[in-house]
Amino acid sequence: NGPIEQRDFLLRLGIAARAEALKAAALPEKKAEIEAALARLTQGGRTGMGRMFKAMGLADPKIGPLPAFDAE
Repeated sequence: NGPIEQRDFLLRLGIAARAEALKAAALPEKKAEIEAALARLTQGGRTGMGRMFKAMGLADPKIGPLPAFDAE
């Protein structure tokens, strides 16, 4: 399965919802850190990792589509 860009992989697995849940329970000064981490993992460009890295999944074909790769 794959390869797909890290951005797509993480977004399909729900990283945005997880970041929102973390921010809801975080102290105000930590909310900006969570946003910055989310942006770095999912955005492209010079400092973003979202397009720089790829994800690939290996599994027995009997298992069927793997999570995050089934939207291809």
